[in-house]
Amino acid sequence: MLGVGGKVSEEDFTQLRTGTVQVVTILVCFPLFHSIGAKLGLFPFFFAPREKKGEKKPKSEWD
Repeated sequence: MLGVGGKVSEEDFTQLRTGTVQVVTILVCFPLFHSIGAKLGLFPFFFAPREKKGEKKPKSEWD
């Protein structure tokens, strides 16, 4: 007995959850791995690191 709804494929049933998990994974992992890569010098920083107290800023070639 199927009722009035009919059958729903497993892919249609799990599609919303799968998409949500993929989006959450990207939002968590991308900034994490990007910050690790920035500390290793592979990527530029999203936000410049804060200066520590007592530490002078090194002069660049442009100064």
